Amino acid sequence: MEALRKLKRSRTTRWGLVMLSILAMFLIAHAVIGSVTDSTRAEISRIAAENAALESELMALEDELAFIKTDKGLELYARAEGMCMPGEVRYTAGSTK
Repeated sequence: MEALRKLKRSRTTRWGLVMLSILAMFLIAHAVIGSVTDSTRAEISRIAAENAALESELMALEDELAFIKTDKGLELYARAEGMCMPGEVRYTAGSTK
């Protein structure tokens, strides 16, 4: 009879330890996943801000390209590069050395 009680107690203790181990693994996994989730959220926020800045830059470049494709824009770009219209004389300021 005593041996039977010890056997039942040891089985109960084993199941208790198994359940305690499972609970501990669950809590550790939850803590790890929670920290990964926080860092992932921070990374998503950083990338979203970078994406917004790049979209703004892209829109500005598209506007500049649309202007350069016009006659006036092309003329201003060409003049900035040192070109002039046929029949015009280009004067530059500088030293005579």
